[in-house]
Amino acid sequence: MSSRRPILVLASVFVPFVFGLGWAGVATARPSYATSAGNSCSGCHTTPESGRLQIDGTDGVLDLGTQLDGNTRGALQLFKVVPGNTVTLSMQVLSWDGVFAVQFKRLEKSGQQSSLTNFLSWLEDNVPGNTWTLQEVSNPPYYTKDDGSDGGLPASSAGPFSFDLFIDPATPPDVYDLEFAIGGVNTNSDLIYQDQHFYLEVVPEPALGASALTMLASLGAVYASRRRLGPS
Repeated sequence: MSSRRPILVLASVFVPFVFGLGWAGVATARPSYATSAGNSCSGCHTTPESGRLQIDGTDGVLDLGTQLDGNTRGALQLFKVVPGNTVTLSMQVLSWDGVFAVQFKRLEKSGQQSSLTNFLSWLEDNVPGNTWTLQEVSNPPYYTKDDGSDGGLPASSAGPFSFDLFIDPATPPDVYDLEFAIGGVNTNSDLIYQDQHFYLEVVPEPALGASALTMLASLGAVYASRRRLGPS
């Protein structure tokens, strides 16, 4: 596993900042600029988009109805993980024609099915070469997938992207509301943004049911009986 640093959340925001990207006069933003906008790119990237972000590799969908925090998300993509294991959260950017950065956030939020006093205990577990930038300029901090120098990625780098998240054995079972988002600039200089919530369900280690235990006991008794009788 890679070096594990405790973190809390992922998000990125892009405030206009001009730099050369292959066409003149395009203003982009910096993935580290989310801190003055509640860790959301939408404060500056005011052109909402749809169909640009796809979450992959999930374990189905889940609709909690009204969450414990009062939000109603509807049916969301669902990842599942047993405490003490690593879950791979995957997404990709679709049909982009400019530059962008990916944000991942809300790791500091409480459980949304069982108790608002439940919180994720986690560590980054990405393999070497899968670099996400920890933006520690805010509290809570957040991660971004960017060019490594606080700039955007070209459209040719649309993913898929993955973030490997180790869930500490002490994490209480619950459903946690996390979020991927993308913000960037298209070739028309529009500051565009899309986010997508998803659920991470922390499930307890499955226990053997009563029927399975009974079956194992029966097999053990048969085996012991055969050993006493010897070969026929």
